[in-house]
Amino acid sequence: MRSRLFSLLVLAALAAAPAAHAEVVPDEVIVKYEDGTTASERTASRSDAGVGIKDALPGGSQQVTIEDGKSVEATVAELESDPRVAYAAPNPIARASAFIPNDPGPGNFGDWQKVQWNFLGPTGVGAPEAWAIANAAGAPGGKGVTVAVLDTGVAYQSRGRYRLSPDFTREQFVSGYDFVDDDKFPNDENGHGTHVA
Repeated sequence: MRSRLFSLLVLAALAAAPAAHAEVVPDEVIVKYEDGTTASERTASRSDAGVGIKDALPGGSQQVTIEDGKSVEATVAELESDPRVAYAAPNPIARASAFIPNDPGPGNFGDWQKVQWNFLGPTGVGAPEAWAIANAAGAPGGKGVTVAVLDTGVAYQSRGRYRLSPDFTREQFVSGYDFVDDDKFPNDENGHGTHVA
């Protein structure tokens, strides 16, 4: 079921998805060596690849700097071809979103953060990042976005025993599909999908 309603869940998924051309730290790579690789073997591998160690990272990875002038992509490829290397990858740049909407919630500014546990934190959907992406794309609040709601359906129409939810108008929806019943009527038999939408 696709809906023109703003959905934080899908926008957050877009925020979390890796970009095709993610911004990376120039002249840096993250590398992890296979277990059992000695310190002298790691030094030899870095020398062969033209990199120098910058910092040790948690989990046994290393942040290295490219010293021979090669590109990040070429250096990653060279390191990955080394049998001593478990993995090598560009060092991505991550930015914290500075945008928090001025939704007052049930009381004071920012109260929504206290009651909407699913927006923030390690179990959250990344709502602030999604809002920032929508703003940057010229669609504050998700204006003009078509969102797919993959759930139990939605109360998008009055048909048979089903009724259009008073929270929606029929014009807010585009054609959907019920993959469980294999038909073009994704009516909500449970209520959860309508809640999510």
